[in-house]
Amino acid sequence: MSRSGYYLWNRPSQSRIKAENKQIQEIAQVSYYRNHRICGLDKLLCDVREKFPHCGRQRLYRIQKENKLYSIRERKIKATTYSNHKLPVVRNLLNQNFKAESPNSV
Repeated sequence: MSRSGYYLWNRPSQSRIKAENKQIQEIAQVSYYRNHRICGLDKLLCDVREKFPHCGRQRLYRIQKENKLYSIRERKIKATTYSNHKLPVVRNLLNQNFKAESPNSV
């Protein structure tokens, strides 16, 4: 028997890998929703490796991407102009005429 034939017989079946991936996906989803959808790959990997210690980072990343288990962060609030104030409005002295004869002459 050739060496390649020996390798094929000891390879895990495709259905076993799919079943493991399904279990890994379920564990990752439970962890994802338990952490209120704010957890990254490292946290998911830590939870998955409790049951599947041989699960690799790339494998979980692929499963995470297929199931859209991304960490959702709140956006920072951007400070914008507050125009509802009681301060006096300054008169427009330049009227878009920015040419001056000398410094401090306008």
